[in-house]
Amino acid sequence: MSAELHPVALRTGRMRKRARPDAADHSARRARPDASPAADHSIWQGPHELWLNAASVLARVLRNGSLKSILAPMRSEQARPINALVTETLKRRDVLERLVDQCGPWQEDSAHELRLLLAHEALFGRGLHQSALQRATEDAALSEALERLRAWETKALKAAKAAAREAGTMPAGATAPEPELSEVVCKLPRYARVNTLKATQDAVVATLAAEGWRLIDPPIPPTGSASHRGGKARRAAIPSAPPAPPNFWVDPHVPSLLVMPPHTELHEHHLVKEGSLILQDKASCLAPAALAPRAGEVVLDCCAAPGNKTTANPYPNPYPNPNQP
Repeated sequence: MSAELHPVALRTGRMRKRARPDAADHSARRARPDASPAADHSIWQGPHELWLNAASVLARVLRNGSLKSILAPMRSEQARPINALVTETLKRRDVLERLVDQCGPWQEDSAHELRLLLAHEALFGRGLHQSALQRATEDAALSEALERLRAWETKALKAAKAAAREAGTMPAGATAPEPELSEVVCKLPRYARVNTLKATQDAVVATLAAEGWRLIDPPIPPTGSASHRGGKARRAAIPSAPPAPPNFWVDPHVPSLLVMPPHTELHEHHLVKEGSLILQDKASCLAPAALAPRAGEVVLDCCAAPGNKTTANPYPNPYPNPNQP
């Protein structure tokens, strides 16, 4: 089991067979922070066209294609959800590849990208029981992928329930096993950086507060924990767990980087659409933070596509370096 994805790590809410909203309810969902960019299927010719088109785009990107160039000829209402699906799948490709391999061997050899997208839907998206994916399909690859991944979901749910029943039964002195990769991934927060070229942090926080979010201080890990070893300052300690809804906090290392609960869906949020919030992982934000340019210096971003790191360095410098005058 050590080489397999740990099913207990999945949120059981992703596995429950519950009624999911159809496309007709899309307008009512747009105002919620967790609205899904892939929810409106009225812009597609068939219920599965979103994933089939996204699979084609992902295949071209994996062949060293430019996602921006591939999506440029598409209608914006189609390009946006495809961009969201492909981008999020690429971010989590390692764990998704493991899940796809675990569900194999596969009869269809030409649908690997489609399987990656559906694996993302199962682990991090709206699940495989949403109305569009419940429709019958004549596509053999799609049908096989849904059948295999749903079987894995069922197995994962049973394992999660069994683990919940056995919680607290570990013998005294026993060492807890190392967490599986999927367990770690499912605990990663959603990062969203305030684009200070278009908005202030206070304004963005106020907008989120009006929508029901609550800004809190990041928790400080206990003294003696791994985050405190080496004499690090308390403000620089890394929280041991992400915030729980409806809470969020400002990252202690990167200015104006908001730390949201895992799986928070913001692609259709008006702050993201207008450019006031940029969905950018902390790893990407650390590069301009470490660069710490001073006012008057010229910075060339020679790998900008589309240039989110460049927007993280507006002047006056938001990353003051105490070691420089």
